[in-house]
Amino acid sequence: MKKKKMMKNLNFVILPLLLGVCISLIWNIPFFAVSGAIYFVLLVFLVPSVDFAFTDFNTIRINPHYRGRRKIILSNDTLTLVLVLIALIVSVVLSYFYYR
Repeated sequence: MKKKKMMKNLNFVILPLLLGVCISLIWNIPFFAVSGAIYFVLLVFLVPSVDFAFTDFNTIRINPHYRGRRKIILSNDTLTLVLVLIALIVSVVLSYFYYR
């Protein structure tokens, strides 16, 4: 099971780099910029929704037995989010040094 999770996380890091290299060879664009854009899109879709961050306090005050939605946040999702964020930061820094 751990191997499957590790392969999933490696795919989130390696596939944008490979796509960036392929696109840079075709259109002569620096692959750091392309992979950075892909990492940004991944980051947008991997961030959990805002519904998990807020609680309906008025409903709880009126009905003390009210149970809100269950918070389902897996540590693996957090790890994937951190990996994609680190890859995005590295891509932006390398792109900065490439254009400097």
